Amino acid sequence: MGNYRFILEPYKTPANRHTCISCGHRKTFTFYIDTETGERVGDTVGTCNRLINCGYKYTPKQYFQDNNIQSDVKHFTRQPAKVETKPVSYIGSDILKQSLQSYEQNNFALFLLYRFGLETMNKLIGKYF
Repeated sequence: MGNYRFILEPYKTPANRHTCISCGHRKTFTFYIDTETGERVGDTVGTCNRLINCGYKYTPKQYFQDNNIQSDVKHFTRQPAKVETKPVSYIGSDILKQSLQSYEQNNFALFLLYRFGLETMNKLIGKYF
């Protein structure tokens, strides 16, 4: 769950999904819960899984702002993960030159040929290069 205090209620069974308070569809609504207490944040705080058709989403942050409830901002953010920079690696020119020949044995080229035909294969290999 990371460092978040408020999360969507984890899915365990269909009983964990509720009737959406916006569109009325059954078993499509998920409440936000407080990870410290295990309780729902509010009766309207959650999201409908029917994002395209319904789109209802009311977050704990919106709920606290709308109701003038003071809440520590750290509950809504996560410390960024440390990104380890890896050295750049390159394919040697000799290997690159070898890959530009023997297309009749090159699985990538054969896939493109059988899937799209010779003309498209040549275009795609040119772009891939």
